[in-house]
Amino acid sequence: MKVERIGFMTPGDMGQAVAMQHRKKGFAVSTALDKRSERSRKMAAEAGLTDVGSIAKLVAESDLVMSVMNPGAALEFAREAAEAIKGQSHKPVFIDCNAVAPDTMREIEAAMKAAGARCLHGGLIGPPPRGSAKVHLYVAGPGADDMAQVGNEQLLVHVMGERLGDASAIKMCYSAFNKGTQGLVLEGLVAGQR
Repeated sequence: MKVERIGFMTPGDMGQAVAMQHRKKGFAVSTALDKRSERSRKMAAEAGLTDVGSIAKLVAESDLVMSVMNPGAALEFAREAAEAIKGQSHKPVFIDCNAVAPDTMREIEAAMKAAGARCLHGGLIGPPPRGSAKVHLYVAGPGADDMAQVGNEQLLVHVMGERLGDASAIKMCYSAFNKGTQGLVLEGLVAGQR
């Protein structure tokens, strides 16, 4: 699959920075701002994203649809995107890049399969890629190799394999290590203070 047009939901802090990396690489990047906040509209404008209005139009005009949002909204967005994809002949690849539970990812995959679209799973680890900052995008699922073309020197793409969920697993391990280490350091400081 050749990616030229990327549909992006949503231009929050991480989403905006990742979308800017896609634009920097020369991709046409759009978003759907219907029912979105003024903050999202401002961030999309700052990133130079094209507002196509609706999610239906976003999926119709994209080769790849990336979901980078609050994990609590990821399933609802995926269902809405799948419904839009179902009614069209063009079937973009959908990648969920949110910290969702394995059961949620299975529901997202089922919705995309029912719509006839290929579903990938991604995990973003690191800060928003602005300035000199780099973020790692771990990708898993059928045909995950296709995602290598969206990476650059600040958006480092790591293909994990065909099995959905592997990207979440690495993100959970990373988070557990970081948060666990921070918790231990904090406990040590509190103990030392007492």
